[in-house]
Amino acid sequence: MLYVLVQTSVIGTLGVDEVLAQPVSPMLPLANLSLGSIGASISIIMLIGATLLIIQTAFLSSARSINSMSVQGNLPAFLSKLNSHGHPMNAMAADAMFNMCLILLGNPTAILAASAIGYMCANGVSLYTYFKVRNDPELSTLERPFKALLGWKNVALITVILNVPFFLVGIIYLNSLELGWATTEIGFFVLCLYIPLWFYSQKEAKEETAVEKDAIFGEISV
Repeated sequence: MLYVLVQTSVIGTLGVDEVLAQPVSPMLPLANLSLGSIGASISIIMLIGATLLIIQTAFLSSARSINSMSVQGNLPAFLSKLNSHGHPMNAMAADAMFNMCLILLGNPTAILAASAIGYMCANGVSLYTYFKVRNDPELSTLERPFKALLGWKNVALITVILNVPFFLVGIIYLNSLELGWATTEIGFFVLCLYIPLWFYSQKEAKEETAVEKDAIFGEISV
């Protein structure tokens, strides 16, 4: 949420052309002002460390998400396999290969622009899911480790309305101005890839269910 609001406030205040015209990151003069001549070096070290932590967190969490979706039957079954240490290696390998394909875009800004579209959609879907669960008479009574106060479902719904379509439309518009329509097309293409994967997963789940039923009936007949 803050990621979008900060970007919106900066673009709204300075404009796209002024932001692109800045020769250096605004963090560099602040670091030099606060820490003196070594400020730039310290900032670079901290940025490298933060980048590694972000990559690790995003990689591991996305692999776990892929594994969870596979266990629930929303992605192919081979992505649910765990190694002897309990890590989803197949999901991690698929995640790594997908990210390598994104790197082929060549421009870090293009990668961020394409992934931002998926982030907006995923964030909107997850927040709406929370709102729907809290309104469902059966799902709302399920036990969970942490349960937010009832009023937060309204906050989630408002955020969904902001994310889709307003923030999503804004990101598409900014992408078209800065990088053209290629990144937007790639973002939606990646999202659409889930549709055939979901249908394949449902077919796979039905076949597995049919095999289990045949096995049960075979045991009963024996």
